Amino acid sequence: MSSFRCIWEYIKMDMEQTLAVISSGMLLRQAATIVFLSALGYVFIWSVGSRCKKEVRVLLSFPAGLSFFCTGIFAMLVVKIRISVPRLIFVLVFAFAAVCALSLLYGKQTGNREKTDLKSFDMKIFFIMLAVSAAVAVFCCAGVLSVSLDNDSYYYFSTYPQILIEEGDLKYEFDVLLTDTGIMAVIINAIPYIFGFLNTFGIQHFLNINFLLIFGYALYNELINSSLSNKKSACILSVAATVFLATNPAYITTAKWIMAGDYFMVFFFILMYFGYKETEGTQDMPFILMLFAIEASMLRQEGPIMIAFLIFCLSVLDYSNQKLVTVYLMPVLIAAGYYYLRIFVFLGVRPVYAFLTPQKALLIIALLGILIIYMILIRGRYFVRLQSRLIYLIPLLLIVANILMLLKNHTRYLTNLYAFFMNIRLRNGWGYFGYFFFVFLVLAFILAVKNKDFSINFFDMMMIGYILVAVCAAWGRGDSLRVGAGDSGNRVMLTAVPIITFAMVLRLFKKIPQGEAFK
Repeated sequence: MSSFRCIWEYIKMDMEQTLAVISSGMLLRQAATIVFLSALGYVFIWSVGSRCKKEVRVLLSFPAGLSFFCTGIFAMLVVKIRISVPRLIFVLVFAFAAVCALSLLYGKQTGNREKTDLKSFDMKIFFIMLAVSAAVAVFCCAGVLSVSLDNDSYYYFSTYPQILIEEGDLKYEFDVLLTDTGIMAVIINAIPYIFGFLNTFGIQHFLNINFLLIFGYALYNELINSSLSNKKSACILSVAATVFLATNPAYITTAKWIMAGDYFMVFFFILMYFGYKETEGTQDMPFILMLFAIEASMLRQEGPIMIAFLIFCLSVLDYSNQKLVTVYLMPVLIAAGYYYLRIFVFLGVRPVYAFLTPQKALLIIALLGILIIYMILIRGRYFVRLQSRLIYLIPLLLIVANILMLLKNHTRYLTNLYAFFMNIRLRNGWGYFGYFFFVFLVLAFILAVKNKDFSINFFDMMMIGYILVAVCAAWGRGDSLRVGAGDSGNRVMLTAVPIITFAMVLRLFKKIPQGEAFK
């Protein structure tokens, strides 16, 4: 009887806390913010005249709205406009008008723009989306789903965002906060202090549910055009793979942890997949992809490197040099360059301990600059035959980069490899995903031998390359990794799980054309 009374008291206390949160307006404010960002993203996607399918427009509405809102705040910070609600509204309206004007100009030049008059705005889909978003948002904000917190969650992603909004600007006194935290992740976690609630738990859960729908849609979309032309078979496999991802500890660890990793994992995958689809001629969404490129690159301090790798991978597809430079490279270069100038030159920040240093910032800018030079002067002009094999050369180049790091500091490199291996072996945040991956490798090898086909496709390249880049990024942080789920290298590697899962399913069930570098 006493046990029953204890359980009842616990339930009663939990209900009282939940009712207190609801009555204070915190839940409704966060849910309303999610609906607002979804509406903002939907209108933005519609306004730029992209030839998106209706389901894509709905699926990308919240990520686009979140990115647009945060990019506006980011722009204010780097050009030193003090953050306040009236100024933020002005900046967002100005940015919206500017993007619409650029979209009109782009549409006239390419002839790809669809009409964006009011008659083309589907009010029924819009309000259904808002109603569903509201219901899911209330569920996400109600405290039903759990989250994981640590010292970094409080210090970097709660205290720092609150101070940032209170100060309204980047300050020299922020010190190590400026160099060890991706500014976009801080801005996302500052949203509660703009709209008057306490945390981003609901926002993160909503984005994760949204992402799982995007993942399932993307997988179905690829499988339906393969040997699984039967829609029912493609649907069952897509749902099964999405459920596998959603319930796997290797994904859940990142998804529920209040850190930058979850946001980066989601936006990198979105940019990768829809960047891949951009070359098929079924959509034309340069301004949306540009927005996602800026968002993803500034979510983590190594973000520009990871996005540079993604852009290099996209260059194996039928992209024009102009589009690769203007949609991806230049926006990322400008965003990273302005932020580095602001903290290292104008503020003169030189913390004793820093993940990001002025030297590393220069290397990142140099890397982006080299890629731009390659796209403008070399791609499609020189070494064309070699470039046609780029889908194999990119993993090979990354292997060479890893070997050079091994030679430079073999102790650190081997210590890091050991930490990666032991974290997977001991299931530190990974669950049994490492064992699934091993089985996949065996099956993939058997199929390759059986079919006498050892070619790789775009998503194979992304999977292999992402893992190798993560190892490079871990080496570049300056100290050795450790065995433990919370190690930063382990957390970066965990963000590869959706890409690995996606590539595994497609490798086993679909033959994807490699794609041509140039036509």
